[in-house]
Amino acid sequence: MERTARFKCGVAECKEFGVYSYKNKKEYSGLYDSYGNGKYLCCRHTNPEENLSSTNKKTEKVYTADKSKKYPNLTGLYWNSYSGFVYGPGFKAYAKDFPKGTKLIITAEIVLPE
Repeated sequence: MERTARFKCGVAECKEFGVYSYKNKKEYSGLYDSYGNGKYLCCRHTNPEENLSSTNKKTEKVYTADKSKKYPNLTGLYWNSYSGFVYGPGFKAYAKDFPKGTKLIITAEIVLPE
């Protein structure tokens, strides 16, 4: 029987929580080791510098097309050794379509009304 485990975000004032399924005590133990005792962080508190706000109006992520450093036996190009394909709202980019060293710069910016 599948059960559900909930882990509250480790930031004291945050009310968010993560929900995970587990089938047995061993799986629950693994989840608890990873997320219990305040280790779980919600998406707002994971990489908080990426949260856009009235004081942090712009964020940027740079990907570089290169061979995989993590898996040296792989051929082809990957964005930051991670994936050959990156996408988001309004764009798709295949690393193999560009020469090695190409930079993909993704910027998100908030423009507040005057």
